Amino acid sequence: MRRFVSIIEWIVIALMAIIAATVIVEVIIRDLLDRSLGIHEELTRYLMIWVVMLGSALLTHENSHVRISMLPDMLAGKRLFALECIADLVVIFFLSCFVYACATNLPSIVGQNTVTLGVGMVWFHAALPVGGALMLAITVHRFALHLRRLAGLR
Repeated sequence: MRRFVSIIEWIVIALMAIIAATVIVEVIIRDLLDRSLGIHEELTRYLMIWVVMLGSALLTHENSHVRISMLPDMLAGKRLFALECIADLVVIFFLSCFVYACATNLPSIVGQNTVTLGVGMVWFHAALPVGGALMLAITVHRFALHLRRLAGLR
């Protein structure tokens, strides 16, 4: 799993570098030449969607999403373990619905292109089911580790 996460990290770094380079070049061209690339706004917007979704998968792996921790902080031992398992099941259900809804929506987007880039919108909308599927796979893996731990406790 660690190698898989490392690949996602490098993809996010590369996308952020492309976004930063595009914005820097755009600023320089606007200041020096009083012109605009024209593609930077669309490119940065759509690449940011990929960064957010892949970054969300990384946060899922690190178990770092924003949450209310009042109840887990009050629990310990088997009760905390049970709460973590229930939370994982709820997340698995939600992400399954999310991935399904996003994936079934993709065919309706085929044929639509971005205005400036001329690239199919499906490539950018695909970030939602891909990111959701990554989060789902990571959560299922974490839940499987919980189940192994439970089997080891017996």
